[in-house]
Amino acid sequence: MAASPTSRVPLMLRQGFWLYRSSKLPGSHQACCSIKELDAFSRASVIKVDPDKPLEGVRLAALQARKTLLVPTPRLRSGLFNRIVPPAGATKEILRICSTSRGIKEYSVPVGLDGKVRVDLVVVGSVAVSEKGWRIGKGEGYADMEYAMMVSMGAVKEETPVVTIVHDCQVLDISEELLDDHDLTVDYILTPTRTIKTNCKRPKPQGIIWHKVSYEMLAKIPILKSLRYKEKQTGKDVTLQDEHPDLANANESTALNEKAMPGNTRPQAAMGSAQLGQQLTKILLGETADFEEKVNGAVCISLDLLFQALCTLRKTSVIHESLLTFL
Repeated sequence: MAASPTSRVPLMLRQGFWLYRSSKLPGSHQACCSIKELDAFSRASVIKVDPDKPLEGVRLAALQARKTLLVPTPRLRSGLFNRIVPPAGATKEILRICSTSRGIKEYSVPVGLDGKVRVDLVVVGSVAVSEKGWRIGKGEGYADMEYAMMVSMGAVKEETPVVTIVHDCQVLDISEELLDDHDLTVDYILTPTRTIKTNCKRPKPQGIIWHKVSYEMLAKIPILKSLRYKEKQTGKDVTLQDEHPDLANANESTALNEKAMPGNTRPQAAMGSAQLGQQLTKILLGETADFEEKVNGAVCISLDLLFQALCTLRKTSVIHESLLTFL
């Protein structure tokens, strides 16, 4: 029996994850170069590109085209953007260095909130993406938060194009159930062999969703405090997640209701986990003499179990940050 698209998702996500983490994404040079063929790139004056290794080619293309290149501050600790400023008369080699992590450290200057930046094109990395434009990142949520902050700053509009660059195997069907209203969608997908215009109908985030921001996040990302103050001055509701007095009771009630609902996905996930556990046992105790095959099979099944757990937790909004960071 052929595997369904859903059953292939864990495998594809595993491949996408390791390709995304890889320092040399197969075909990344071709995919990055293809961005120069997009009208959105030609028209753009200011481009924001994630600092990921597989996107070096995009950063280099932007610098070579003499566009203003913005790169997010690592983990948003000291601000939102850094602008890459190559030295006067920079050679091709210096521009190449400027596009790397070393260049981001040595040739960048911070951009303040009052800089009135207008971003014309956003380029993000992805672990997986669908042809509909639905995207899954590393799980830490920084790309989503960066975009939400840009909206709050007035740096991007709904029509500002968003591009992601991935390997062909990272393009797969993604269930809309995995998406939340803060998740960023993309307009173009560039792979080593294809340029996909998604015509995505799902709205992009309309700004920071404050009731999903905790005091812990506020402490980790100081720029959020400044943005929160500015939005509060305009009369916007900036109540944080932690400020809801009945949050604990609401979570408990939700959990109880889910157990009583006939359509609850948790029993289904548990059954799938049990079946995967049986497969894991068979692999480890099987007759095959190939030890490496046993280990690889065990790792694949274990990661499937982890993926199912992540899907369940994401649906119930109780996913733990340390678990996401691990993924």
